[in-house]
Amino acid sequence: MQTARANRAPWWKAKEGEVSSAAFGYVRQLQMEQGNVFDRFDKLEALYDPNTPDSDGDVGRVDENVIATGVDTVSAIVATAEIRVRFLTDGADWGQSRRARHLEFYAEEIANDLKILPKCRRAFKEAVKKGCGVTKASTAFGKPCVEFIAIENVVVDDLECRDGRQPRQIHQWDAVDADDLIARYPDCEEEIEQACGKQGDWSRIAGRYRMAPHQVVVLYSFRLASGVQGQTGYRPGRETVTIDGKDLLDREYHDENFPYSVMAWTDRLRSFYGISGAERVMGIQRALNRRNWQIEKTLDQSAVLTTYIRPTDVAMAVKTTKIGQVGIIKGDWPVTPVPPVVHPETHQSRITLRASGLEELGVNQMAAHASKPAGIESGVAIRELTDATTIRYAPQEQAFEQLVLDTTWQALMQCRKLGKKAPKTIRRGRFGPQTFNWTDVDPREMRIQMVAASNTTRMPWGRAQTAMELAQAGIIGTDSARRMLTNLDVDQELSLYMSALESIEGDFDDIADGMMIVPEPLTNTAMAVWRGTAEYLKWSRSSAPEDVLEVMRQYIAIAADAVAAASAPPADQGMPGVDPLAIPPAPMPGGGQPTAALAAQATDLIAS
Repeated sequence: MQTARANRAPWWKAKEGEVSSAAFGYVRQLQMEQGNVFDRFDKLEALYDPNTPDSDGDVGRVDENVIATGVDTVSAIVATAEIRVRFLTDGADWGQSRRARHLEFYAEEIANDLKILPKCRRAFKEAVKKGCGVTKASTAFGKPCVEFIAIENVVVDDLECRDGRQPRQIHQWDAVDADDLIARYPDCEEEIEQACGKQGDWSRIAGRYRMAPHQVVVLYSFRLASGVQGQTGYRPGRETVTIDGKDLLDREYHDENFPYSVMAWTDRLRSFYGISGAERVMGIQRALNRRNWQIEKTLDQSAVLTTYIRPTDVAMAVKTTKIGQVGIIKGDWPVTPVPPVVHPETHQSRITLRASGLEELGVNQMAAHASKPAGIESGVAIRELTDATTIRYAPQEQAFEQLVLDTTWQALMQCRKLGKKAPKTIRRGRFGPQTFNWTDVDPREMRIQMVAASNTTRMPWGRAQTAMELAQAGIIGTDSARRMLTNLDVDQELSLYMSALESIEGDFDDIADGMMIVPEPLTNTAMAVWRGTAEYLKWSRSSAPEDVLEVMRQYIAIAADAVAAASAPPADQGMPGVDPLAIPPAPMPGGGQPTAALAAQATDLIAS
């Protein structure tokens, strides 16, 4: 089979209009070669849910489903974590820090609108069952969208993934409603109607799984580019969307990564498809099924006893209906032997198999039954118990967080492609809603670090706990703590503590941009002096322009004069009508007069 595939021309080199047959043929051949992989997915799904519509019924009778118990418990322990994205900066100025914070707000709203976290949770559960969980970010009808993708619908050549290498191509099939597909590709309406409900001779794409009559089998294919864009030898990749007999989309692909985010439960060295937790328990589940069958069979035989009688009493079975089973032997009297009960070791084997199955997944009996040890009552003790329990899943917890980060980043990259057409997000503020466009939050060339953070601080109990911790650390006052505990608006209260510093940092950014700024009358001049001095020393070592340094020196000097004037004792005598706090305007480099940061003159100066 590999020889047949080797003789086939690569689908990404097919001529325009001929990709459909090449891609479908390649995927069909690849799935036949890797049939054991997709058969494993069917078996694992049937072991988790014996009543699944696509089950072949070859899982035996399941009385105790250890796999389902373990998968559901692990998902409840790990995937229920509230995760949000944080954007950190290195060496950023105030403007860049503000842009990163606004990007964080934008990402949070996008994640809520696209329901990224629930879809990542579903992908995590799929990884526990089948080894890999997949999400996909794309655009549809001018809007970004994120969807969960079943791993059995993703086709990757394992020969490209030896020793953990990233595959160069990936394929995904889907059954799409014909009307939705026509709305996306109106020029191909006739071909889509002809392919509606059509199942070809490919076994996995359509024949194996049931498909509604109004659906169309669609194959999404991606091939990564080779080389570095803009340099000699660069060869773009290819992105295609095809149905049977028609290319719906065919264009170059320049992205460095696929639009898929993949989480593996445990990496498999020579395959793209990981090892699942359920796969580790498959043998134990089957042994447990057999053991339960043996116990049930023995109990059934004990429930209906057999009476052995003499040949001359053969009519006894006709005369009574309560004798049960009858066996004729040579003897003097009817005998009804009572068989022994189920051997204790058989029962113990059943208990051992069940415990082994749960332990293989790292689940103890307390977690499976949602119970806690006696004496664990306080919140601290419960948190420590939870931390100790989840140590077993530390790699999977990190993989789940990375899946959420990757999915969110893929969604943001779709917003970048949309540009001005990207969705706007609204964040409620004290003075009305604040709208963020993608152009306002695009990090551009700014270096940022994307990390996962707990979202519990957004919950009511998390906000109350945050307020108490800030008060205990002395970061906020008692009145602020009372206010936070009353309205649970932590960000609004903390912004009051940061307002003076952010105003000064904004002045420094304007000065760095070449504007002539002096402190506002209500600026915290003491803070402006020591923050400005530190900023000036850093700028002077960074070869800042002399005119910028001169404006900064004037800013610091004016702030220092205001501090000295405010701390000086009242003058007993002086020239009448002269304000001792009046500050003469300082000459600025290049001429002009210094302007307050928020004054009307400053606005005119910026406009000019």
